[in-house]
Amino acid sequence: MSDTPEQGVERVEEKKPTDWGKKGFQWLAILLGIGILILGSQLYFGLSNARREGAANSAAAFATAIVPLLDLRNKGQLLDGESLQRVVDDMVRVKGFTLCAITDTRGAVLASSDRNHMAGSKFPDIDPTKPDEYRKDGGWEIVRPIAYGEVKYGAVVLQAQ
Repeated sequence: MSDTPEQGVERVEEKKPTDWGKKGFQWLAILLGIGILILGSQLYFGLSNARREGAANSAAAFATAIVPLLDLRNKGQLLDGESLQRVVDDMVRVKGFTLCAITDTRGAVLASSDRNHMAGSKFPDIDPTKPDEYRKDGGWEIVRPIAYGEVKYGAVVLQAQ
């Protein structure tokens, strides 16, 4: 027998173990990258959901806490007209919201931390009788009705990033 291949017969080269190891390492790197992307997206959406839930809880607590001031206002016993304005400004300053507003039952602004929403003007795109949450400007806008029993006072609007 000779060392040269015969005509019509192909030589099959054996794959070296290093070739299989290289392919295995490439697949492992691809799978690891996919896993990191999945974990990163879960972390992002988890944090976004936590921010939304935190803002929703704050809006519900604020809607409950503001009832006595609105009750005094409706009875004409709130002498300081700037009280509600100070409350919404403090909510933004202390709690870190981008916007805090209080509306009446028709959606007219009573006080807002954003001076673009003047007192008496209608707050855009909200229904003060229904709780609502939606995405806005990369954050969340939360609307919570203010009520005590059957008495409805309006709504609280919070925006959080």
